[in-house]
Amino acid sequence: MKSLMKTITFYSYKGGTGRTLVVANVARYLSRFDQTVVVLDFDLEAPGLHYKLNLDNPGAGLPVERGVVDYFHACFVKGSAPESLAEFFIPLDVSPTERAPIHLMAAGNVPSIAYWEKLSQINWHDFLYAPSAVGVLRFLELKERIREEFQPDFLLIDARTGITEIGGVATAILPDKVVCLLLNNQENLDGARSVLRSLGRVDRPPGMSPVEIIPVLARVPAFDERGEESRLVDRVCSFLAEPAEELQNTIALSELFVLHSERDLEVNECLRIGGDKSPDESVLLRDYLRLFQRLVDPEVIRPHLSPLIDQAKRIAFDDPDRAQKELELLAEYGHPDACRELLKFYRLRKAEAATQLRAAQRFWAVTTQVGDPVLWRCIKENFKEQSPRLSGRSREPRVDLGFVEEVWREAGANDLQVGRTLAESLDNSGAKDRAADLLLELVENTVGDAQAVTSCLRQLRRASRWPEVKRILEQYLSDLGDHPRFLEELARYGIETRDTDFVLQRISTSAIERLSRIAPHTAFELMLASGNDRRAEEVLEPAIDQALGDGDLGALKPLAEAYLGRYGRKRFEASFKPRLPDGLFELLDIQTGRF
Repeated sequence: MKSLMKTITFYSYKGGTGRTLVVANVARYLSRFDQTVVVLDFDLEAPGLHYKLNLDNPGAGLPVERGVVDYFHACFVKGSAPESLAEFFIPLDVSPTERAPIHLMAAGNVPSIAYWEKLSQINWHDFLYAPSAVGVLRFLELKERIREEFQPDFLLIDARTGITEIGGVATAILPDKVVCLLLNNQENLDGARSVLRSLGRVDRPPGMSPVEIIPVLARVPAFDERGEESRLVDRVCSFLAEPAEELQNTIALSELFVLHSERDLEVNECLRIGGDKSPDESVLLRDYLRLFQRLVDPEVIRPHLSPLIDQAKRIAFDDPDRAQKELELLAEYGHPDACRELLKFYRLRKAEAATQLRAAQRFWAVTTQVGDPVLWRCIKENFKEQSPRLSGRSREPRVDLGFVEEVWREAGANDLQVGRTLAESLDNSGAKDRAADLLLELVENTVGDAQAVTSCLRQLRRASRWPEVKRILEQYLSDLGDHPRFLEELARYGIETRDTDFVLQRISTSAIERLSRIAPHTAFELMLASGNDRRAEEVLEPAIDQALGDGDLGALKPLAEAYLGRYGRKRFEASFKPRLPDGLFELLDIQTGRF
C-alpha cells in the first residue's frame, strides 16, 4: 500500500527568519506522535539542517558523508540515478519521548572541497529548463523513491532562500503546502509576495491540487502597546493579499501566523520541541504549536494521542502523581485534547489556583476555543485580582488578562465578581481606560446592579472620565442614592471636580449624616470643598476620637491623611502624637505617606 505522504516545503525570501529551526522543530514534533518523517535540505549554499537536528549536542553537526548534492550530481553529471537512497540518508537517534524515525537527507558533506566542486558542476538551469530537460522528472522521481523506500508520513523540505531554480521546484512542484516565513521589512515582503504569486502560474503534476500557502511572520517582538501586534498582522496581510495584475495570481489568505522572537535563542540556539521550556514559559513554543496544528490534521495526531491519554487516566487512581506527569508531558506538545484532560485532572486534584489557570490559559492558547465550559468554571473559581509584576519597564499581570476577558465575554459578560476582578486587574496593570470601559459594559449588562455601578464609578473616577461619572450618577441617583458606596462615589465626584453644588443639590441632610458615619474622611473633604469648614471639623473630630477609642488603625489612617492634608504637619503631630501609644504614631505617620 502506498504511503499517503504529505509534503511540506519551508521557504523564505531572505535569510534570518528561523526557517531551518522551524523545520527541525516540526520534525521532532511529528516523531513524538508516531509519524515517520523524511527531511530534505535543499538550502545548498548555506545548509544547516544537520546542525539544527543535532542541537542536543551543541556545536556539532550530524556526521554527513553524502546528501542531496551527491545524489543529483550522480543524476545530472554522471547521468544515472543511484540504485539505493540509503547511502544518502542519516537516520536520527530519537529521544525517549519520540516514537517514530526521522531520516535526514542533508545537503552533503559541506565542509569538504568535494562538496563545493560537485555543487559547482551541476547546471541547475539546463537540467530544469533546457529543451528536453529531465530535471523536474528527477525531482519527482526522488520524491516517489522516498515514498517507496521509507514509507514516511511526512516529507519536509528546507528550501533555498531567494528566487532560484531548485527553490522553484521545492515550492511549486513537490509540496502540498508551502510555509513561507516573512520578516517585517519591505524588501522581504515584496520579494516573498512575488514568489507566492508565481506559484499560481506553475503547471503542477497531474492529480496534484494547487499548493496551499501558509504565511508566517517571524521574529516579531513583544509589543508594549495593546493592539500594536494586531495592527502589524493586519497590515502585512493586506499587503500580501493586494490584487495582482493578473487577478488569478492574487494570494488568498485565511490567516497569518506569528513567530515571536526570544532573546535566549540569540545566545544559545536550541529546539523548543523537547526542550526544557513549557508553553507557559516560551511564547515561541506556543507559536510553534499553533502553527503545527495548521500543518498537521488533528485527526492524524489524535489516534496516536488518545491511547496515551487513556493510559494516563487508567493509572490515575493508583498513581495520580505519575498520571499527572504523563498528562503534563502530552499537554506540552499543545494538542487540545491533552491540554483539556490535564486541566480537568488539575481540577479533580484541586491543584493550586495558579496551576489551574496556567493550564486553562494553555488550552485557550492552542485552541482559542473560549466557549469550552471547563474554561469558564476554572476562571470563575480561581481567578483573583492580579497585582502588577515588574518586568523591565513594563508591568505584566501573572495571568493573561486577554484570555480571562475573552472567556468572560463568551460566558455572557455579566458575571459581577469576575468582571470587577478583571477590571481591578486591568487597572493594576496600567490599563485604566480598558478597565473603565469593561465596567461600563458590565453596568449595561447587569441592569444597574449596585456593585457594578459603584465599581464602574470608582474606575471611571480613577481614569478622570468625569462626564461619564456625572452621567451615571444622574442616571442611578434615584435608585441607589441611599447605597453607601454610591453615596461615597457621589461625594468623591464633588471633591475631585470641585463641583460640590452638583452634589449638595442632590444629597439630603440625612444622607450627609449617613456619609459622616460610613466615610467620615470623605464627608470632611466634601465639607471643606464646599467651604463649610466648621461642619468639616464637626465631622472629623468625633470620627478620630471613635477610631482612637477602638484602636482601629485602619479606620484612623484615612482620617489622619485628611487631617494632615488640611492642617499641615505641625498641627497633625501636635494633635495625634499625644493620643497614640509609643510607636503607633510613627507607624501611622509612615502609612499616611506624608513623613
